[in-house]
Amino acid sequence: MTPKPLKNAVEALKRAEILAIKGIGGYALVCNGLDSKSIQTLRNRKNRARKPFALMCKDIKMAESYAALSDQQKAILSSPIAPILLVDSLKTS
Repeated sequence: MTPKPLKNAVEALKRAEILAIKGIGGYALVCNGLDSKSIQTLRNRKNRARKPFALMCKDIKMAESYAALSDQQKAILSSPIAPILLVDSLKTS
C-alpha cells in the first residue's frame, strides 16, 4: 500500500494534532487555526501566550475572511516573494 502523507496530515489536523513540516528553512509547526484546543496546545509548547502566529491561506480571498487587508497589503501578499505580513485580525481571541 502506498503511503498518503498529505491525506494523513489533513486527518491529523482534523484531530487537533500538531504537525512538524520540514521546509527549506527548517520546520514549521502547524495546527488547525480554527481549533482553540490545538492553538492553546501549540501556545503552551512554544511558550507563546500572546505573540501572534502565522496564518497560512491559499489565496487573498481566504486571507480576507480572517484579516482586514488594505489594497497595499493585498499587493504585497500577492507578490512573487509571498512574505509574512502582520495585519489586523477580523476577530480577537
